[in-house]
Amino acid sequence: MYKDNGKFFGFSNDYVFGDVMENKDNILLVLNTILPTLHIKNIKYATTQKQINSVDFHSKDVRLDLQVEDEKGKIYDVEMQTSKNGYLPQRVRYYQSKIDSKLTLDKNESYDKLRDSIIIFICTFDPFGYGDLQYERQIYLKGHLKEEERIIDGSDVYFINATANTNNASSMMKDLIKLVNNKQVDKSSKYYSMQERVREINADPERRAKIMSLEEKIRDREVTARLEGKVEGRIEGKAEGKIEDIYSLIKRLKKLNIDSETIASSVHEDYDSELPLSTINKILDKEL
Repeated sequence: MYKDNGKFFGFSNDYVFGDVMENKDNILLVLNTILPTLHIKNIKYATTQKQINSVDFHSKDVRLDLQVEDEKGKIYDVEMQTSKNGYLPQRVRYYQSKIDSKLTLDKNESYDKLRDSIIIFICTFDPFGYGDLQYERQIYLKGHLKEEERIIDGSDVYFINATANTNNASSMMKDLIKLVNNKQVDKSSKYYSMQERVREINADPERRAKIMSLEEKIRDREVTARLEGKVEGRIEGKAEGKIEDIYSLIKRLKKLNIDSETIASSVHEDYDSELPLSTINKILDKEL
């Protein structure tokens, strides 16, 4: 059971984003706000539904991926990005490869059958630090930067900076940014119903419990990954010296007829719990 801390889960929360964007009209609204010149009229989901099934609640599971295609067959992948980890270009590369391999090209088809795709990252921070509201990735050869020299490969990437100044933005873009930043949207706006949905989710105890559970699991994974990386780095960096020290310490403790469990606990404490007990036990096994 999770204690409700009263936190408001906004549109940028993974669960809330997935729930709100399950409505195709909402996806269409966001796409036409960001890409108004495309005049997208109809969309359908391009992939089977990926759902949150990690927590046993009866609330409705939500779509985590937002890969859709329009009436012309173009693929759109919309992602919410709240973590400024510096790996956005690599994520783009990964998502593009997944789209191309799973959604656009069948085995034995020629490359000219690749469908066009657009990846959109809605960021709660400025991903490149230039202050632009909307960044567009374009591909050019070095020394050939004219628009007519642009390489067209059918893949486009857009980054939305929710911290940017919106004075010169369209009214729809202004409202999208308000929604991302949990600011009030006018009742006359097409985004008002989306904001109301966010409030409904926050008012539902069952959904709030699921969100808190998911956030805790995500935090646990992140902490575990950081600790494992820290331990691996320290072990690798100090392996030659520290592992020898550990072996010597274990030998000394064994000569005192101290049991293995106590030895493992002592070594674990001596190294500030940085060395996993599983590693210590492996060393002990070798020494037995």
